[in-house]
Amino acid sequence: MRSIWITILLTATSLAAAPADFAGTWKVRYAGPPMTSPKTIGSMIFAITIDGDHVRGMAHIGSWPGVAPIADGKVEGDRISFTARGYLSSATGSPTCLLEGTTSGSDLVIHLSQIKSIGGPGAGGMYEYRGGKLDDAAAKAAKIEALTFLSRPRRAYPEFPSANEADQI
Repeated sequence: MRSIWITILLTATSLAAAPADFAGTWKVRYAGPPMTSPKTIGSMIFAITIDGDHVRGMAHIGSWPGVAPIADGKVEGDRISFTARGYLSSATGSPTCLLEGTTSGSDLVIHLSQIKSIGGPGAGGMYEYRGGKLDDAAAKAAKIEALTFLSRPRRAYPEFPSANEADQI
């Protein structure tokens, strides 16, 4: 009888320690009080791949910093952390964001706790975002929406050459 209880206890312990499934595409939205979010980061999309306890992938972090590769990522149980350095520069430079989160089932809570860009949006603050994993169709739609948003500056500034004109320069 004692060996049965030990087996049950060991099985329960190993199940509880299993890492969360962070692989896939996630979308989170700002969860704090209205008008208190970083002005350029209302939502974020993460395309995450997991290799052991290492995290890789791409992030779309609002309109600025925009698309950013995931780096320095790790998973520990139901916790994930990584940095993402944006490509979109501004007067304050190209930002590096620190993101830390937890998951419970299909829900993801992410804390954007630091943006390394002096004077950048949210520098020094901590902001909470909540969302969930997207199925394949929703992930594709979210990625298209993000890419469409990123293409807006070209349409907003007609003096920018089109892709064909840029090739001829």
